[in-house]
Amino acid sequence: MNSSILKLALTLLQILSICQLSLSSTSSATTPSIGSQAQERTSTATKLTSDLDKAPEITPPTFKLSTKQLADYKRDGYVIIRGLLSGKELKNAIRTARKLNHLSLAQRLYNIMTSSGYRKYLFQTWRKHKSMEHVAFDSPIPSIVAQAMGYANFDKDERSSSSKVLPSIRLIKEVYFAYEDKGEGCGWHVDDKYVWPCEDSPLNTPDAGVNVWITLSPIKASEGGGLAIAPTTHSIPWREDARKVITTILKDRGAPGTCEMETLSPEFHNKFESLKKTFDMEPGDAIIHDRYIFHRTDKFKRERKLGFMKRSKLRISLRYMPAKATVYVFDWGASDQGFAEKGMKTGDAVE
Repeated sequence: MNSSILKLALTLLQILSICQLSLSSTSSATTPSIGSQAQERTSTATKLTSDLDKAPEITPPTFKLSTKQLADYKRDGYVIIRGLLSGKELKNAIRTARKLNHLSLAQRLYNIMTSSGYRKYLFQTWRKHKSMEHVAFDSPIPSIVAQAMGYANFDKDERSSSSKVLPSIRLIKEVYFAYEDKGEGCGWHVDDKYVWPCEDSPLNTPDAGVNVWITLSPIKASEGGGLAIAPTTHSIPWREDARKVITTILKDRGAPGTCEMETLSPEFHNKFESLKKTFDMEPGDAIIHDRYIFHRTDKFKRERKLGFMKRSKLRISLRYMPAKATVYVFDWGASDQGFAEKGMKTGDAVE
């Protein structure tokens, strides 16, 4: 690489670093109670320009999972909910996702010059966009998560059938992804602690954490571009052996190879491939899966190289935890600004 190209690359990296610092200072924080009107959420919302056609409901609607769906989730570690988002709720989320998919000139050049897993990804977009806040807190999602964790059982009038006070849940991290042709995505993995900043739970813990993965673009399994799941791996006996492969710090980079299972352990990679399931999905469909199920980006079967022909598949991923869960804070600093502001340390409860 000649000196002029090197200087250009360094300049772009400086610009992007400044942009990233600005983004993290405004879009990362701990999250308020699900279904509550917490002061932090209320004060944040007043500062946002609404991108909703209609104000969200104060009380989130419930979605009752069937006995079969609950059994499937417990056994396989995931369940698909068709049309989880629909109508204006879906329209608003798609509109916001398309706006977020816009790249600046510096970002475009950076993507061209580097090997990127995704066209774009952003954390905690709910703090800046009302439509994403609505999906996270005021849609049926919290009720689904509560049932998956074994915290709630809603009857026909959408009230809990139990009179006891139910445990609280929290949104620990939300991520917006835009995946496109030639993107690396991420190989077989369980989210690392940067993306899921909580301490671990042992095997067969029903409330270990729930991820709600929602596509905002149509996906055909025959074409790729969606999410691949390895059913039952959330509770498989060798789960932790496989996780150790991608959580061990690599000497050449000082970080784990979260997305590099195929390179680090072809044996485990092949095991997951033998279990792999992919799905045809429409915008608003969701995969509800256990925190510890192994999953990966399903790359496009035929990549499109020309820029104007590339496909962008938009999705959001919301990670929920019990309020009693404990956070994980890196030695070099918190991955979440809210943790830092509260002076939280590893082992402190989320609530």
